Amino acid sequence: MKQRRWLLWVLTGLTLGAAWVAWSRSPFGGAGAAIQREVDRARADGLPVTPPELRALLDAKPGTNAASDYLNAISATKTSPGSPRPLTDAQALADKAFNRTLTSKQASDLRRNLALLGPAFARAEAGAACDHLNYGRAYEQGILLLLPDLAPFRALAVDLAIDGVTRIDGGDVDTGIRRLETAAHMARHLGEDPLVVSAVIHASIERQVLDASLRVLERHSREPSVVAGLSKVLKDLGTPTDLRPNVAGEFVLSHRTCEVLGGKETEFLTSMGITNVDEARFRSLRLTWVRQANEATLLKFWRTYYEALPKDPDDVSGIEAAAEQAKKAIADASGPARFLYDQISLFTDTNDHPFATAIAQRRVLKAGLTFAKGLVRPDPASRESRDPFGNGPLKYASPGGNLRIYSVGLDGKDDGGDRKRDLGIELPYPSNLKR
Repeated sequence: MKQRRWLLWVLTGLTLGAAWVAWSRSPFGGAGAAIQREVDRARADGLPVTPPELRALLDAKPGTNAASDYLNAISATKTSPGSPRPLTDAQALADKAFNRTLTSKQASDLRRNLALLGPAFARAEAGAACDHLNYGRAYEQGILLLLPDLAPFRALAVDLAIDGVTRIDGGDVDTGIRRLETAAHMARHLGEDPLVVSAVIHASIERQVLDASLRVLERHSREPSVVAGLSKVLKDLGTPTDLRPNVAGEFVLSHRTCEVLGGKETEFLTSMGITNVDEARFRSLRLTWVRQANEATLLKFWRTYYEALPKDPDDVSGIEAAAEQAKKAIADASGPARFLYDQISLFTDTNDHPFATAIAQRRVLKAGLTFAKGLVRPDPASRESRDPFGNGPLKYASPGGNLRIYSVGLDGKDDGGDRKRDLGIELPYPSNLKR
């Protein structure tokens, strides 16, 4: 009898030991250690890990901060006299304004509404003259951090671009160029906000500024003042988007997942703008070890993404490969972590190539400005002459005596510079250059 009891205790001990080993090696049981491993690797990569560390990096930037000027500009759009067009309508009119396809009534309404935004434009210009942008966000809120300023910021920049095009077409070149320069500075500044969604919106604003500049150049390529002004706009955009600082900021926010999500499932869903999801799916987040497992998963995603991103922001294929590598790193995630990852992927997915599109537009604009200045064709072997969506240099054609420069665009197919499929520009052929 005693021997049987002894064997029973031994078997029970072995069973519990095996269960403990299995638990400790599982994503849940080993979550605490997994978090620490990700933090250690992040520190080895030079990433900030805590909100104070991130804030210290931002506060260390020298010069003047544009945050208050931009916030005042956004506020001014809401308090302008009269009834200005809601900023959310800006994008709906942008393409028509850039391509001069507005109806007479639309053009009249647009001029009136843009005039009402004069005070907001003035404040935005003051912000554009500053050295950097630091909103001093409450990063301690982690993934619950709200960003109500981003949508009106983008809309204001689009309004500036529309006003710039309208003024240049109307003969007020100096003011028009200044408006485009302000929008360009806003795009560059927003890229300094250490969040991936800010980088995506930065690229979106940049694309609007570049599209506006391309359309203006098409119509005014033989006006030296316009060509010189657009050259300044291109310079004001700065270098292409470097996603690494933005991804580093997301690592800091995700490191707060376990702490900020406990019992706040509904608040999280609301902050993401999600109202049609079964909240029961998130109830497990009330358990500390479940929140830790989700935090470890997100930290792995952002750390892997950071390490995979190329140091060269012009490396389009490298940016796309980095996103795919990050996704594979947590492809087996499940439950709330999978949902969180799916939402984050809305901002990191490069299927619509927001950064590649901006790079293609930059290169087309630079080539167009080169020809407009009567200079020689850029070296087709240089990187700045290459098409991010093709396997070679930008395309050149001479339809009807004009010069067409274009990228093959998102589908990678050469459609002859078709405006709806390719990204390009068409100019009068420079008289001093051979065809």
